[in-house]
Amino acid sequence: MTTIHQPDIQSVTDRKMLSIDGWRAGIWFSSCHLIPHHHKCSRLHGHTYVLHLRIEGQPDSSGFLMDFSIIKRTLNKIADHLDHRVLLPRGNPHVTVEDRDGTYFVNHHGKYYQFPEEDVLVLDLDSLTAEHLSGYILQEFMKNAKIPENIVKISAGIDEGPGQGAWSSVEL
Repeated sequence: MTTIHQPDIQSVTDRKMLSIDGWRAGIWFSSCHLIPHHHKCSRLHGHTYVLHLRIEGQPDSSGFLMDFSIIKRTLNKIADHLDHRVLLPRGNPHVTVEDRDGTYFVNHHGKYYQFPEEDVLVLDLDSLTAEHLSGYILQEFMKNAKIPENIVKISAGIDEGPGQGAWSSVEL
C-alpha cells in the first residue's frame, strides 16, 4: 500500500500571493534597445514594455501582504525612469558606450550611434533581453520599496508585447 503525503492545510492556507498585472494597471514604458549577436534584434528597435509583480508571504496582523498602492507607485517610478529612453548595456563586450561631454557615442560591431545624454539610460547589465530586464526590474523594486518581513518571495515580470515576456524571482 502506498502512503500519500498530505500537506499541512494550515501552512498551505497561510501563504498568500498578490499580483499586479501591468496591462490592466497601466504600468508600462516605451524604450528602444539592441541585443548583440541576434540576427534581427541586433538592430536598434523598440518596445512598449509592461511591468508585473507577484509577492508571496503570510498576511500581517491586519491581513495584508503589502499595500497595493505602494507596489504600484514603486513600479510606476521604475517605468517612468525607463520611459522614452535608449537603453544601453554597460557590461556587454560587443557594445562600447562612451559619454563625451553630454553625448553618448555607441559602437556596436562597427555601427556607430550618437545620442544626447538625456535620451540615454546605461544599465549595469550584460544584455537587454527581457530576461535581463526582468532581473533589473526586480532589483529596482527591492531597492525602492520597503519590503515587509512577512514577504517570502517576490517575482517581477516584463512583457515586450502581449503574451511575450520574462520573469525573475527572489526568495527572501
